[in-house]
Amino acid sequence: MGAVPDAIADGLWRWTARHPEWHPGEFGKEVASFALELDEQVALVDPLLPEDPAAVLADLDDIVGGRRLDILITIPYHVRSAEPLAQRYDGSIWGHPAAAKA
Repeated sequence: MGAVPDAIADGLWRWTARHPEWHPGEFGKEVASFALELDEQVALVDPLLPEDPAAVLADLDDIVGGRRLDILITIPYHVRSAEPLAQRYDGSIWGHPAAAKA
C-alpha cells in the first residue's frame, strides 16, 4: 500500500500518507484513507492527501468521476484534507459537530 489509491476490493480503495504530526519513534508514521464507490456517489473516509497529492488526486478524479462525494470524518481531529477535497469535488463533509471546529 502506498501514496496512491490501491484497489483492495471491488469499489474500495486505500492509500496512505505521512501523519502530519508524526515524530520519529512514535506510533502512526503513516495513516490510511479510504474511498468507497457506491452506485451514484463516492465516500471518502478520513482522507489525508500526501505532501505531493498529484497522483492521489488524479486517481480520485477518476474514482469520483462527477458523482456526488461525501466525506466521512470518524474522529473530530481527522478532518485533515476534508475541506480541500470537498471544495475540489463539490462534496459534503459528515462527522461529529466538533469536527467543524478543527
